[in-house]
Amino acid sequence: MTGEAGLSPACHAPASAAKSAAVKEKVLESWDRLMAMSRASLERQMRVILGDLDGVSGQAEAVTAAMSRASLGPEAGAIP
Repeated sequence: MTGEAGLSPACHAPASAAKSAAVKEKVLESWDRLMAMSRASLERQMRVILGDLDGVSGQAEAVTAAMSRASLGPEAGAIP
């Protein structure tokens, strides 16, 4: 069965604005959680790499603060 101008009728009404906002918030929370897990993995790997460098050169810089794209400056966001 088709509606006006040959288009299929809608199966249901679109989601309410409140429901759409709630779904969007859940998606963003999931993204943030995944990125935090990824960041933690990266920080662990950096400690391993820096530990390996320490054994090679006898010196290594301590990483005292968490890094982010913002702390790296504008060059970090550039795509080659």
